[in-house]
Amino acid sequence: MPRSSHWIGLALIVTGLSFLGGQLEAASVGKDEPAHVEPLPGSKFNRVILKASAVERLGIETAAVREMMAVRKRQVAAIVVDASELQRIGLAAGASQLAAGISHVAGTSPSANAGRAWLRVLPIGDAPKVAQDQPALVIPLVKDAGSRTLQARMVFPTNPVDGGDGAGSLYYVVEDAGSALPPAARVLIELPYAAMARQAIPFSAVFYDEHGQAWVYMTSEPLTFVRHPIQVDYVSKDLALLSEGPAVGTEIVTIGAPILYGVEFGVGH
Repeated sequence: MPRSSHWIGLALIVTGLSFLGGQLEAASVGKDEPAHVEPLPGSKFNRVILKASAVERLGIETAAVREMMAVRKRQVAAIVVDASELQRIGLAAGASQLAAGISHVAGTSPSANAGRAWLRVLPIGDAPKVAQDQPALVIPLVKDAGSRTLQARMVFPTNPVDGGDGAGSLYYVVEDAGSALPPAARVLIELPYAAMARQAIPFSAVFYDEHGQAWVYMTSEPLTFVRHPIQVDYVSKDLALLSEGPAVGTEIVTIGAPILYGVEFGVGH
């Protein structure tokens, strides 16, 4: 998270604590105070309990964790390569992959290859998750009168057997590149990932501690809040898509989580 966001979060915490009278200490606030903190039995976490008036004063809002089919897209670097590289990789990968990926793409005559361009995506760790049946979008880095975005389709997926520059790379072909993609040109390519179910929460619910761990506050009973660790897979607009987090349907705090963190640990005193 950017440093400025941490300062904003700290300011919110301090502001929230001033609303509560500035008398809070982590895990030791009395039950007669607007908020108190106590250990959660059978857990290493605490629970923060607010009075109804404190919840209203702090503007705490909640929403349920929901599940959605997320279609992720990611821009990465690629380089324009010669068709001979694809044929070499295809031969190394085996005859079946060669037949599926090369024979109908890299023609032997100049006219068969006219206007085509082949791209090698620089190795990425999650290459197996890229959708093979969906087009990618090629974005030239050099902007001129003839530059335009182009669609590309996967020739064959990541190749594990090649020991050269192409090891672990994805290969794509652009059928109508014209002169937009000269040899050795570097471009951006927007890769589509297979749709998959993800827990989705408002990004406003996410906060980070000083170690970079992401958290949310859950609430399973009125006026009671418990911190829960999460893993953010990626952020899309105002949603955080999670690889780990509370179960679907769990109510989490969407406004006021940094203030609850301040209440729990006495930040700002």
